Amino acid sequence: MRLTMNNAATTSSSTATEGQWVVKPYPFSSGSVAAEWLIGIKVQHGKGLTVAYSCTKELPDKKKIELQPISVPTNDTLSIGAKYWIPSNFDADIDLKYELGTAEQFHLSLIAYLIAQPGDPQYELSVPLDEFGPEWAGKRGISKGIQTMSKSEFAPPPPWNDLYVRTAVGEKSPNDRQGGFGSPDIMPIGTTPLVDPWSLLKNYDQYINNPIYGGLANIVYVRAKNSSDQSKAGKANLVMCNPGTVIWPDKNGWTRIKTQAGAYESTLSCPSGEGIPGAEIGLTYSDPFVYIPPPGESGHRCFVTWLDTEDHPLKTVPPQINTASELAAFLVSHPNYAHHNIDIVPSTTGSVTKGYPFSSGAAEDTWVIGVKVENVKGFKVGYSCATPIKGGKVILLAPTEVTTNDPVSFAGDYLIQADFNSNINITYETQGLTPANFKISLVAYLKVSLNHPLYHLATPFHEFGFTANASFGSDRGIMLGSMTMMRGSI
Repeated sequence: MRLTMNNAATTSSSTATEGQWVVKPYPFSSGSVAAEWLIGIKVQHGKGLTVAYSCTKELPDKKKIELQPISVPTNDTLSIGAKYWIPSNFDADIDLKYELGTAEQFHLSLIAYLIAQPGDPQYELSVPLDEFGPEWAGKRGISKGIQTMSKSEFAPPPPWNDLYVRTAVGEKSPNDRQGGFGSPDIMPIGTTPLVDPWSLLKNYDQYINNPIYGGLANIVYVRAKNSSDQSKAGKANLVMCNPGTVIWPDKNGWTRIKTQAGAYESTLSCPSGEGIPGAEIGLTYSDPFVYIPPPGESGHRCFVTWLDTEDHPLKTVPPQINTASELAAFLVSHPNYAHHNIDIVPSTTGSVTKGYPFSSGAAEDTWVIGVKVENVKGFKVGYSCATPIKGGKVILLAPTEVTTNDPVSFAGDYLIQADFNSNINITYETQGLTPANFKISLVAYLKVSLNHPLYHLATPFHEFGFTANASFGSDRGIMLGSMTMMRGSI
């Protein structure tokens, strides 16, 4: 039971143009058992194509394996198929064909699924067939081959004059793509915010793949280069999936990774501003992505990014792709996508992380931000925010061991620009301890001096639980809020 590619049998032309039909035959064999099959096609980014398939050899009931020409109405993934009862030892060519149309970059596949039934020896390898329409709801099939053709096989692709992400180190342009699964432009940099994220632009050929740690806030930057000579603007998206039989899952199989500020998209910028000049590189500098796996999670995963630009707007999650070869072909022909394999390391210290929203308001001010704890002697506590503040600094307290069960606060002073809106992550590590009751809170105070108009309303910092300390001097604080992370037994 196979569906194999036979390049020698192709009748397509390397100079195919709009309005010309392209035909490629693929040998099909049903094997030694008569069974029900789904034969069909899958189209991605194919709006404007006319597609069809046919087989000259008839089935015993005089039925033909064929799809009459249809026009593709959308650039979303479109799956079309029909059920056929195919006898054993049925060997014939199935012709996959399309009329070139106006689609600039497309992906067209001929697919064959052996309809699976519970109890079949290979049933656990089957995949849902719901994407082919309501009549396939609840049915499953075993893929017996996917053969792909794309416009790039028959005519040079149009120049990609836009932002792009690479599939492998060493790629120099969007026309020099390897279809690799280790993009250097998806960068898990670890759990500590970078003091100078712009350094990621200076090390463009560096491949960064720090482990993803369970229970901690893992920071992921995305960078993209402008292949045109005009300024371009765009945003990056990031999703994650588990590895499995399906290389890229359907739309319900992705986990959207949010930014530090809690958004799905992050604007790409460069040191001179949000627009990326020609031949320059942009970075998700002001709002990187942050992923916090559950503490016990571990194993292999993959990140996928895609770019949403004015010339190539793209809001939806990636299409479903079932084989590694199909994925490589897709990445080669789509410079606005990249794939990066990762490994999640389970927490060994009982790490727990949660993000809390913080807004500075309409004025630039100095803030005291910290974590207030009680009954957590032996724990390690810390906080972080990967969104840069005034002067390119970051809000950060490295994990610090608590030496008392009394209420105590750990905090720092931060000059924060107006209209700063992001999440601040609190992390605590239990170190295997199980106190009956404890409290951990994020605290934020507006720091005011003697000449501040609200000074008379402010409170000395020692009354908030801070040790009387010369670093505060006569300054006082106005409490923005206290957000408790955990109270009660573990």
